[in-house]
Amino acid sequence: MGLFLIAELYRIPVRRHVSRYFSSFDTNHLMLPEYLQGQPGTLTLGYLQEQLADQVEEIWDREDAKRSVTHLRRAG
Repeated sequence: MGLFLIAELYRIPVRRHVSRYFSSFDTNHLMLPEYLQGQPGTLTLGYLQEQLADQVEEIWDREDAKRSVTHLRRAG
C-alpha cells in the first residue's frame, strides 16, 4: 500500500491491476479511494519515480519562467 499512498499524496494517476470478476472480494481493493479502483494496470516503483520526476521538472520549469519574467522586468 505504500506506493499507492505516495501516489495519492502527490496526485499521481494510478492504474491498479484488479480482476474484473473478483474485485468486489478484494479487501485491499475496497480500501482504496474510489478513483483508484477498477483501473487496469499496475503501480510500480519505476512508474512512480518517473511521475515524481516529471512533477519536479514542471516545478523547475515554472520557477525558471518566474525568474525570466522578473529578470525582464528589472532589465526593462
